Amino acid sequence: MKLVMNPYDKYAVEAALQLREVLGGTIVGVSMAPPHAVDAIREALAMGVDEFILLSDKRLAGSDTLATSYALSMVLRRLWGKLGGVDLVLCGVESADSNTAHIGPQVAEWLDLPSVSYVDKILEVGGGYAKVRKIIEGAPWS
Repeated sequence: MKLVMNPYDKYAVEAALQLREVLGGTIVGVSMAPPHAVDAIREALAMGVDEFILLSDKRLAGSDTLATSYALSMVLRRLWGKLGGVDLVLCGVESADSNTAHIGPQVAEWLDLPSVSYVDKILEVGGGYAKVRKIIEGAPWS
């Protein structure tokens, strides 16, 4: 089965591209998937992602969200060391297969970083903070 980038991940990539256009920097995509996810990686690179890391190991097959988020957080820790820091981690809302929406918040927890889910729009980034608009069901602006 061909693996493709899900729409939520595409939104995260597009947001990263827009931020890079204004603020500069490097976009590094990270995914935990089987080796045949290469087409999704090519798509992210074609969109403008600078580098991509595919975490793929038979021992990770069938991982639940906690194991997946831990593995991804370890990749981010290594990136943090390699790049001398990471300013912002953007995640899609949920995967197209499990629809749990756990990975982003769990990665943030493993890294002891703040997390906001269901962001509709990034309003401002700078000085160590991000101001965002969050989707809240039933809110007057929804």
